[in-house]
Amino acid sequence: MSVYLEKLSRALGDTRVQLVTTAVAASAVTVGVMWGTRKARRTRKTRRLKHDAEDMLTLDDSDDFGLPADRHTSTENLVAVTKHTPVHLSPNEELLIQEQLARHYVFFGQEGMAKVRDSFV
Repeated sequence: MSVYLEKLSRALGDTRVQLVTTAVAASAVTVGVMWGTRKARRTRKTRRLKHDAEDMLTLDDSDDFGLPADRHTSTENLVAVTKHTPVHLSPNEELLIQEQLARHYVFFGQEGMAKVRDSFV
């Protein structure tokens, strides 16, 4: 046993062995800290996402659009929309639609776009 300790003592006394041992130990500590930090961040992020999901899924007194639930319970103001239901646009709205669909107007022309806008899906 004393022979083994003497060899170990001589090996650890060498400068190169000390440098390599220090580098390996420092690398191991760095890797451990990085893995631990990543694990802690991932756990914290998972916990936060689960909490946010639970908040979003909790039921309250609103419908899917965030409006009060009793707002849509009345059916007396509902009107069936058909192909012949008139749509009234202000001149500004009409101009905006024409600007947004400018390429369509160039491709189809005025008559073609009139057909497309008069169609009903």
